[in-house]
Amino acid sequence: MIISRAPFRITLAGGGTDLPAYYKQHGSTFLSCAINKYIYVGLRKRDFEKEVRLQYLDCESVPHVSQLKHNRARACLELHGFEDAVEIISSADLSACSGMGSSGAYLVALLNCIRTFKGLSTDPNIIAEEACRIEMDILNEPVGKQDQYIAAHGSITKFTINKKGQVRPAKLNIPPDIIVALENNCMIFYTGVLRDASSVLASQQKNISYDNSAMHAIQQIGFDTIKAINSGNLNKFGYLMHEHWLQKKKLSKRITVDKFEWIYQDLIDSNLALGGKIIGAGGGGFVVLYVPKKHSLVESKMIDLGFPRMNWKVSMSGLSTCSW
Repeated sequence: MIISRAPFRITLAGGGTDLPAYYKQHGSTFLSCAINKYIYVGLRKRDFEKEVRLQYLDCESVPHVSQLKHNRARACLELHGFEDAVEIISSADLSACSGMGSSGAYLVALLNCIRTFKGLSTDPNIIAEEACRIEMDILNEPVGKQDQYIAAHGSITKFTINKKGQVRPAKLNIPPDIIVALENNCMIFYTGVLRDASSVLASQQKNISYDNSAMHAIQQIGFDTIKAINSGNLNKFGYLMHEHWLQKKKLSKRITVDKFEWIYQDLIDSNLALGGKIIGAGGGGFVVLYVPKKHSLVESKMIDLGFPRMNWKVSMSGLSTCSW
């Protein structure tokens, strides 16, 4: 049995510029943060039984890989020549469709299992790019390259994408006290709403094709955010997160949810939060607020409205593997 673990993520800067509708025209720079919430994927070959077994929220048992309903697992196995006699199990700390990069993390964890089993390279860049190829080229999902790369690399990492789609990672050297402050002041809450990221992203990509003004603003805010975090100016980071959220909402009416908008504006007006946003594509899942002080008061307000808090830390590692 080979087991891989990959982290989920939150986006700190430049979110959305990793979509091909943007980076193919302008390139992209974004900052992503792996968190200590993970997906675990296990793979083993079956010696005497030929069925393909796949366990996730559902459970499939089919004679041939091509009959799997789970399109990402099917595409991974077909790409690497599996036909039958394989079992894959998965479990995660967070639900799918929650905006934390679950699909990308699942892919890189599964590909890591497959490549480890076959004795192929498990270089994070190779696995991340292979995951991108599966989602973007084989399955034609309207996704970008952030989730796959941060799941593979971990830590707080700046990624640059050129117009050809080539990705260059660079981990930031952030002092430990700044990381602790970031963890304490970036308060994450669950909206209770699960959504299909692909439909929200498809709407965003369509709008990017017609009007790039919001995306250009998001990219510039991203550059400023990276500078602010590098210099330890986290209050500026909070204000920039607010500016990012205002721009992001211009891309699609499906990005926000009414209940969050009401409490968010109240927290901004009362100076309890400097900024915030819905994490990931939007439309539900988790939200992050930058709260420099009075954490307990903000948590109480959010819980009263049905937004439970999720405690988190930065995950300094990306993909990891164990086998028996």
